[in-house]
Amino acid sequence: MIDAAGLTPPVITNPGNGNTIGDTTPTISGTGTPGSTIAIFDGDNQIGTATVGADGTWTLTATNLDCGAHTIDAIQTQLQTTNTAVTLDTLIIGSDPSNPVTFTITCTTNNTGTGTGTGTNGEGLAETGTPTGLAPLAATGLLAILAGLALIRRRNRLAK
Repeated sequence: MIDAAGLTPPVITNPGNGNTIGDTTPTISGTGTPGSTIAIFDGDNQIGTATVGADGTWTLTATNLDCGAHTIDAIQTQLQTTNTAVTLDTLIIGSDPSNPVTFTITCTTNNTGTGTGTGTNGEGLAETGTPTGLAPLAATGLLAILAGLALIRRRNRLAK
């Protein structure tokens, strides 16, 4: 890649630096030189490319980013072709990386069921939905064990 005067680094305009978002497929967008290709990176991993439109803007919808902090930057490239009577040369001209943009993706747990009452962070809320998870299974298993023990004790008393 050859740096060329006049090909400035792209600018990332969305998401904003320091933002917190709740989407693991965020739209990342910015500006660049029309006709250029923008390579977008999350740290060292390239997450996609976008082409800069005639209006100087580009957009990429990232796929399956993890919850947590991300640092995004971009590099702009252009193909430059020169045609002389002797040779046809094509160069890939690359910009410096953009200024990085850091944002955080927050993920929430999708709890099912309904609840009523008041409280903070679940304190004092009455569960009115169907129990889910391991707790109902453990309670059912404990009841079965206790019922079995009671039956064994009863048989032992009757056998005496």
